[in-house]
Amino acid sequence: MLSKNVDHTVVGHNFFAYFYAKILLENKQSVIFLDDQRYDFGSFFSNNLTRIDLLMLQQCGRFFHITPFKAIEKYVSTKCQVIVYGDRKILLGVGLKENFLELQRKFPELFQFSPKLIAKFKRKYKENFQLIDLESLENIYEDFENQFYNRIFQPKTLFQTENPFQMLKKHPLLIYIELMITHLNEELAINDHSQEFFTRWEPFLSTMRCFLHGVMAKGGTHNELLHLFLSLLSPWYQLSHQEFKSELKNQMIKKGAEYKKLELNSFKFQSHNLQSFKLDSFDGAIFTKSMSFIGGSLRDLPLEISTSRKKFNGLVARGVFSKDLECLIPYDQQNIFFSSYEMIGTDRPVLSVNFKKQELYITFIILEQKASKVEFYQGILQKLLQRTLEKFFHQRLPELTISDLQFNHDLFVFDHRSAIELSENRTRSLNFKKLFNRRRPDLLDPIKNVYYLGPLNENFLGTMSSLLAIKNKYHPPKNDPKKNSPP
Repeated sequence: MLSKNVDHTVVGHNFFAYFYAKILLENKQSVIFLDDQRYDFGSFFSNNLTRIDLLMLQQCGRFFHITPFKAIEKYVSTKCQVIVYGDRKILLGVGLKENFLELQRKFPELFQFSPKLIAKFKRKYKENFQLIDLESLENIYEDFENQFYNRIFQPKTLFQTENPFQMLKKHPLLIYIELMITHLNEELAINDHSQEFFTRWEPFLSTMRCFLHGVMAKGGTHNELLHLFLSLLSPWYQLSHQEFKSELKNQMIKKGAEYKKLELNSFKFQSHNLQSFKLDSFDGAIFTKSMSFIGGSLRDLPLEISTSRKKFNGLVARGVFSKDLECLIPYDQQNIFFSSYEMIGTDRPVLSVNFKKQELYITFIILEQKASKVEFYQGILQKLLQRTLEKFFHQRLPELTISDLQFNHDLFVFDHRSAIELSENRTRSLNFKKLFNRRRPDLLDPIKNVYYLGPLNENFLGTMSSLLAIKNKYHPPKNDPKKNSPP
């Protein structure tokens, strides 16, 4: 039986939720952890990590004594990602140099800086400015990583990290990325070939922001684009999430958290506070001082976040052709993202296909619509997939059938901004957000003790920003040795 009174209840089905439970335990709070599979970040970013994410997890593991975080390399394998945008494709994730060369080959315009722009950056940053090439890339990237993570865990910034890139804005790597972003924003828009360039760039940018940030967008803020380009250069990794979560669960229970793998059933509110909740069990009412949902959609709850942005969901399906095809064989075990200039801005902007011998496992990203049944989408998505694959393989294919359609935990939001914002004034950190009682629209204020962290938040930068937001919840007791010594 669970305790009837608890300080905090954490609801989630991902490693971020376990990390937050550990932070609360470090803060000397009693914790109930509800492993409710409806509240996951989805496979797009919880199962895919960049090198930035990997090192962030290791540093959090060292500082907060989380063994699986420290040993994260045990749970990952290297992974390449293929992105098809229109009639072109790009292969990323292999390594720093390979990614740098691939971006230069597929988007040479990004690196064609005008002498005037280079002179402007030299005046602004003086000796810190450096035109990075293939030979200098590895050392500069490694130096950035070391400085970045060491500074985040210094005593002065450990508990109040607002803008992680602000601390190193004069580092040569960030200056070079800023040069690329400025060039993209100021130069290419006025060139004769700009339209042709943007028909390639926009679907690529939107797909990558979807993959890394959970956002459908043609532009981005200063912070978002810095993180995007850092991630494009980085090697990528596939996380064995189930094994990783299992180890985290065992360590969390040893530290004193109570654990239940059940779904939330009902809530009892008193004015603007959550008073208690019930589970799909015989535990009865459990009184909690606060509750946090980590990841996922809130569509199954009487709770909602204040946002006007459109939401997109992942819809998974299995696909087979009416006969075996030789053209599928080279792509066995590969996962490919597809988008195009025509798809961006529609209700179905991106899809991914995982090729397994003669079977296809597809994730369609579609606009969320109330009371929509999966059967409604079958014919539309079947035609979209057939059309997309025929364009990819440059041939007419036999009839394709998709089945086993169901919504998964992937959740994305639409950002209507299409501009690239160079100003750092809008740069804010990711924070836990209070939720509203959906059943009481007359209450204009949020519930005081119920919080959310996930793709529905603004300023969401995937794994890195989520770890920072959770880390910033740590409140060291007086004379805590951690307060004065980085790991």
